[in-house]
Amino acid sequence: RTQEQKTLSVDFSKIGHMAIYGASGTGKTTFLQSLVYSMVCEYQYTPDELNIYAMDFGGRNMGYLAKLPHTGGVVFADDEAGVSDLAITLSDIIEERKRLFAMNNCGTFIDYRSVSQKPLPAIMVLIDNFASFRDKYMDVADQFVEIISAGRTFGVYFVITGTTKNSIYYKVTEQIAAYFTLKLNDPNTYLDIFNVRPPIVPEDISGRGITAIGREIVEFQTALALDSQTEADRLLA
Repeated sequence: RTQEQKTLSVDFSKIGHMAIYGASGTGKTTFLQSLVYSMVCEYQYTPDELNIYAMDFGGRNMGYLAKLPHTGGVVFADDEAGVSDLAITLSDIIEERKRLFAMNNCGTFIDYRSVSQKPLPAIMVLIDNFASFRDKYMDVADQFVEIISAGRTFGVYFVITGTTKNSIYYKVTEQIAAYFTLKLNDPNTYLDIFNVRPPIVPEDISGRGITAIGREIVEFQTALALDSQTEADRLLA
């Protein structure tokens, strides 16, 4: 409306989990990459402040995250043991934090960070292509629904991608407050996601999308974390 352009920021402590929707090739994985690099390089969160786990059920382009000191693990679609181990790890983290919070009379992660001298990192879990994950590991996916439900309170935040509204299980979307939507094949899906017919829809440009700030739909452009034209070049960099 005002042609104002500014940085799009995400405060996980306020919004909790987030979902990224977009048709194939519109930039969902690049969005995840830019999100991680902004936290690690721009905001310079240390491993004491931020831990990352990734589940790559897309194009196997997230293996590079394993090189970051912040990363606790990256699992792929064919790693059944790794998927199960990650579910156990996250459940254990939440149970341990329940005890810590109770000992310190804290109800939330933010409360604990404000009163405790002991470092406690935020946990960011990336799930690229939730539909594929649930199709392949339905039992474990049900465990993740419980983890996602409890996670926000204890500083475990999920960023989940899907190609359509229904590609992310409805019991998961019930826990999500922030949606970032790239180009979709069906224009009616924007209404389903935002519960309002948006005045604009994303142009057919990689990384171009819309989201809601307050009650207003705004347009955004995903930045490239690295100065390379192709995904292959960015991974090599």
